Parts: sequence; C-alpha cells; structure tokens
Amino acid sequence: MPEEAPYGDKHTLQEKTVSRKRFLASVGAAGAALLAGSILPAEFVEAADQGTTNFTGTVQVNAPATSTTSSMNISRDANYSGGSPGYVNSALYVVDTVRNGVAAYEWGITSVLNNFASAGENVALYGQGNRHGTGPTWAGVFEARDHTQNAGTTGLLGLEVDVFANGLDTNHIRLGIDIVVGKGVAAGSACQAYAGIRLGPVNGDANQGSFQKGLLLTGSVTTGVDVQSNGTYAFRSSGTNNVGLDLSTGTHSDSAIRIKANESIALESTNTIKMKYNSSTQKIEFYNGSNRVGYIDTNGADHAL
Repeated sequence: MPEEAPYGDKHTLQEKTVSRKRFLASVGAAGAALLAGSILPAEFVEAADQGTTNFTGTVQVNAPATSTTSSMNISRDANYSGGSPGYVNSALYVVDTVRNGVAAYEWGITSVLNNFASAGENVALYGQGNRHGTGPTWAGVFEARDHTQNAGTTGLLGLEVDVFANGLDTNHIRLGIDIVVGKGVAAGSACQAYAGIRLGPVNGDANQGSFQKGLLLTGSVTTGVDVQSNGTYAFRSSGTNNVGLDLSTGTHSDSAIRIKANESIALESTNTIKMKYNSSTQKIEFYNGSNRVGYIDTNGADHAL
C-alpha cells in the first residue's frame, strides 16, 4: 500500500512528486528564481481531468522585491466563444468556509501594506476594470447576502471603510471614501459621470427592498454635509415624500435655516413669487416677478401684521 499523506490526502507520494515537478517546470527559470527561498507544500496533486495543479497546505513566497516585478503573477486569457451567463470564471478563486463553532476571525483574502516610503502611491488592495468593448465593467463589487431570511442581531455589511489616526486633520487629507472622476483616455474629452453615489433597489425594482435611511450620520461631525461644488442645484428633491425637509426633531441653537441677505426664498416652482431680506433697506420684501408688492420694515415699531 502506498504511504498516505497528511490532511486526509489519498494521493501517493509518487503522484505528489510528479505534480511538484510539473508545477516547478511550469513556472520556468524566472519562476524558479522567484520562488528561491520560498516554502512550497509537499502535497502537490495534479488534477489530470482539469489540467490544474491542486494542493493543500501553505505556500509562502519570501522572494525579496528588488525590482519592479511582481512576487506572484496570475494571468488568464479568456479567449473563447460561448459560455453560460451567470456562471463565473475567475483568474483567482478563493472560498473560505467558516464552520459552526469557529471563534477566530476568518478573512477570505487579507492584504496588508506596511508603508515606510516617503513618496509613491502605495495601495494595499487595488482593482482596475478596463473596458475595451461594449460589455458592462466593474472594477470591484462587494456583496453581503443573508441566507437565513431572518432580521438577525449581528451585522450584515456590504462594505466597511475605517480611518484610524490621531490628532486633528489640519491638512484635510484623511478621507474615508474618495470618489474621483477623470478621463478614460488622456487625449479624449472630459468625463461626466451620472452620479457619485447611487442608492436604490436591485435593477430599480422596488419589490426587491428599500432603505430605512439613505444616508445616516452619527457621532460628532463638524459639518454634516458640506457642498463646495459649482452647479445648478446644491440639493434637489424630485421624489414623492410626505415631508420635503424636516428639522423638527433636531436642536438648532442659532437658527434652523440660515440664508444670506439679499438672496430669496421662492414660494413656487417658477421663482416668480418670492421673498428676501434687503440689507440696504433692512426690509423683508415680497415680490411677484421683479415687482415688489409689499415689505416688512425690520426697524419699524412692533405691531401686528
């Protein structure tokens, strides 16, 4: 009987030796130099029916990065016709199954960048989707799916972004999420994106789900929303709601709503009927178009209106 390998592997040592040789041969001279000083598991197993090298254990690549090459390079050229829509093929496919009773933290893929450099653009995890055809393209997707069909008492998060530091951000360089728009081709025209952030149900189908709060701010925030852009509307509501703006449950010690002097508040959609405070006359003025139809003198005697 051939000797059995650990981890429940039923393949023989001879099969392991053959698969290990095939793997080392497949990486070539450059790969062999790359893997010098690295730790490869002994239990390489060749899956002949799929033409892949399967193994259990740990692969540890300790090659020093002394040039601009990558420590490990995976290349997949999907050059074929057909296939089944909805069936996913991957250059790298990772499955981490956490069984009941596990108390440790299981993270499917962990990338750690320790940056001691004083220049460059160093990123722990980067995804890039380059569209050269007409097909939809994503640079990254995060999906959290609950299969229990219960509300649950623990978190279900599609994405968590953390910024940990100390002291004040006097240079305004700490950003939780930075959404940038730019040209796809340097010589092309400027890019216009439809939305920086979009919240909605799957494929716009309201039967799929809804949000209790589209945007939720908690904790200590100096400015909840700061609009510094230049455009047509700073805020716009075009949906169907019971209340357009509700400030009734907040505490606003100075003023609930504040606008600059000489700017108006329109009372209908054509901006014809409006009111404003005129700082020159110190009057609250009411207009129908360009015609002033009444005013309140803020320096006048106290009286009923």
